[in-house]
Amino acid sequence: MVEIDPQFLGELRENGYSSFLISDSGKFAGTRKMFTEAPSPIFHVHSWKYETTLRLLRKLSSMVRPEEAERVNVQFEHPDLKEYIPAATTTTMRSGMQMIKPGQFAPEHRHTARSFRLVLEGPEDGAYTNAAGYDLPLRKGDIILNPADVWHSHRNESEKEVIWFNGMDVIMAYWLGGIFYSDSKRTRIEPRIPADVNINNWGKLGVNYFGKNPNAEGILYYPREYTIEAVIEASEQNPENCETVRKLLDPSTSGSLYPTLEVKFWHLPGLTESSIYKRTENIVFLVYSGSGVFSSPSGNFQLGKYDVIAVPSWTEYHWVNRNSEPLILLSYSDAPIFRASGWYREEK
Repeated sequence: MVEIDPQFLGELRENGYSSFLISDSGKFAGTRKMFTEAPSPIFHVHSWKYETTLRLLRKLSSMVRPEEAERVNVQFEHPDLKEYIPAATTTTMRSGMQMIKPGQFAPEHRHTARSFRLVLEGPEDGAYTNAAGYDLPLRKGDIILNPADVWHSHRNESEKEVIWFNGMDVIMAYWLGGIFYSDSKRTRIEPRIPADVNINNWGKLGVNYFGKNPNAEGILYYPREYTIEAVIEASEQNPENCETVRKLLDPSTSGSLYPTLEVKFWHLPGLTESSIYKRTENIVFLVYSGSGVFSSPSGNFQLGKYDVIAVPSWTEYHWVNRNSEPLILLSYSDAPIFRASGWYREEK
């Protein structure tokens, strides 16, 4: 390697410049090598326990006024990334959990960052997200979508608290300069169109409309019959499989749920191990039910119900279910970004 006077390299950086000698070597002033033979992520595998998450959620809820219900959320901030950007779970995504207590209302708002929520605890009736005018139930196992710039609010008219897991592409949108956010002053949300109307419009045959309005809201709701129950049924139909994985699709494109996010449900029967995976995708897992071991070169992580783990790109891993009960997982990743950019790789 060419030897350059360190003082000159320092002068470059002090004046807002860099050089291949700095960015590639990774040996100057704490920089990392950029051109590597394989991806070298800037964060490591890290997990969060639901017991701690729930304790902090409840503590926060006791401090927040009822009209600030949308603030009762805790975000999974990766310790390796907190010096770069607040509340980043991976380099492109943010995850968190939110609670809406009985009688609370989270006012209408919208943002360009895309998100989805998986309901972990909720009543059979009386709790809703209203998105684009549709009243979407917040039942355990339901998935609710918030595409870019769709107005949405949350309310809980039941006697049971609602807790959901949230996944967003907000970190990528932040890095690229694409964040827009606005609040509505409306306190009463109208209309309240039944969720079935959205499913009938977008979730059944004939959704690939010619000349589809690019501003149409699209599918907003996947009831648990299409998520948790569907992956359980698929596993029962293929008992010889070590794991069953089902990806949620955008019915209007037959592609990933969002251009930036891919959402999957996994089912591992009792006393089985999954395949070994190594892919270019940053991925977050949530244990929906059961318990298991996440195994990677970073170590083994024993995870239980509603625990969360973040995994960087190009990490080899597999899941082990040592119990007799099935292990059901939710995962979401930024794989669509890698595919669209021509960077997607997978070792089998």
